[in-house]
Amino acid sequence: MATEGVSTKASTWSAPVTASTTMLPTAAGNNNRLTACVRLPDWPTDRRKRRERPGNNSPPLALTRTTANRQLVVAACAKARGAGVRPGMTLAQARAICPAITHADHDPAGDTRALEGLARWMMRFTPFVQCVDAGDGNPQAGLFLDVTGTGRLFGSLDHLARQIVERLAQLRLPARLAIAPTPGAAWALTHVQSPRPAVVSADVADALAPLSVGALRLDEATLQTLHHLGLHTVGQVLALPRDTLPARFGPLLLTRVDQALGRLAEPLTPLPYHAPIEASTDFDGVVDSLETLWDAFGKLIAQVTDHLVRRGLGARQLAVTFRRPYATSIERTIDLSGPSRNPAVLFNLIRCTMETVGQTRATKRRSDGATKGKKTKQVFSLRRCVALSLRRYEHFEPSGFVGLRLAVPVFERLTEEQIFLLDPEQHAGRAELDRLVERLRIRLGREALVGVDTVESYVPERAYRERGQSLEVRGQEEEGEARGVPRPLHLFTTPREIRVMVRPSDDRDGAPVSFTLDGEVHRLVHAVGPERIGGAWWTGHDKTRDYFDVEDESARRWWVFRVFENGRWFVHGKFE
Repeated sequence: MATEGVSTKASTWSAPVTASTTMLPTAAGNNNRLTACVRLPDWPTDRRKRRERPGNNSPPLALTRTTANRQLVVAACAKARGAGVRPGMTLAQARAICPAITHADHDPAGDTRALEGLARWMMRFTPFVQCVDAGDGNPQAGLFLDVTGTGRLFGSLDHLARQIVERLAQLRLPARLAIAPTPGAAWALTHVQSPRPAVVSADVADALAPLSVGALRLDEATLQTLHHLGLHTVGQVLALPRDTLPARFGPLLLTRVDQALGRLAEPLTPLPYHAPIEASTDFDGVVDSLETLWDAFGKLIAQVTDHLVRRGLGARQLAVTFRRPYATSIERTIDLSGPSRNPAVLFNLIRCTMETVGQTRATKRRSDGATKGKKTKQVFSLRRCVALSLRRYEHFEPSGFVGLRLAVPVFERLTEEQIFLLDPEQHAGRAELDRLVERLRIRLGREALVGVDTVESYVPERAYRERGQSLEVRGQEEEGEARGVPRPLHLFTTPREIRVMVRPSDDRDGAPVSFTLDGEVHRLVHAVGPERIGGAWWTGHDKTRDYFDVEDESARRWWVFRVFENGRWFVHGKFE
């Protein structure tokens, strides 16, 4: 008999933040709501610089966006801004100002997903967390946390602020922290430069008075108007007649002031909580029967797919755990080529995974048997016998399992497709290719296969990049044949030089008739070309290539090219 159930443990995201925060006088407690603000001034660049090693030796970084044939700077890190790099300038201008600068493509969608992951990680302090996403014009992002009443769980608001600062410091993402009765006041207090967090529970107006008007989340036009009129602090704005503010500066200024002071409600929208999708079962004893294990996995898959269907999701990754008695559990990860919640597909992948589990255990038993086969002369004593018994007990490996667990750590939104209205044969072929890729990854390893994305480049060896673990089978319309120019599937890592005979011509541009590769002469029956591809002069590779698609007498197709400048011939790939 087995006990089954779906776990409801909270999922967390870990990606560690440095805090540069403020300390202002703390007033006595009150009954108002309290909001903590974590402001991330350079979130897009800091998120990418986290991948580097800790230290201050990292080069300046700028994020760019390609517009027409220009690369415009969207965001720059603190080092780049200190060197004079500003958003809006071209990458060439940024390099002229700061030659050591590095650049990367701006990924606003990735920044949004990572910020949501950080918000879910912050739910360890409070379940009420809202993301403040940044647009292209404002690279700053942040989080709002409703910490009303949570100070008692951590001892006090000051202790809660220190706990958040310590956790953020481990994430290596510069941030600023403040706690105030309103979200607007908390956001404004993060603009105060101080090594300690700001905790203000009363007298918000006095705390905001010395701050710059830029702390009120105003647009650029309003800030310029206030600057031209000599209004630089919040206190100067509060001293103006309230009735004249909308007419002179628009409705946004008065709205931000009222929100910061608590006169106008600013409700927060927390992230919805989703229980992790997982199911587990425990056996009454050790089970080693494949039929029993398959039946248990069938029930677990039914529970998991039921949750996926209700949420409209498909699994992209499965985590399978085999719990053993008196031994550590065996964990396996299954990557899917696309989102799926088909029980038959998931079950077949788990069956393939169980084969690898059995092979691992058999290999270990053979190695243990080989070690035991070596005869050594030993002097046995009572203490020696007890030690050997304990060692054998510790390394005892039972032949079955006492429990199973199936989880879906990675999932995506799944859209329904009208297969019969389109091309059912093409859809079936893509599905079969997906299953093949998944089985190969299980048997050969996760690093055995990688995905490939096309890159906008005419140079063949630079026209693609690997996608790492994300392997998704693309449609036929995205392959090289759809561009009207055939490309071989097999490209050599380095083009290999060959000796070629060409047809006679006055300008020495004749098509090849034969070539010699590794001592073998290939006589050609067809040659299509040339296709001229110019080199990338800005990288120093400015040689011009004339490519030919050729076929020899054995019906093998090759991709050869001639360097225009020196007349040397190379073979770059072959069609399979």
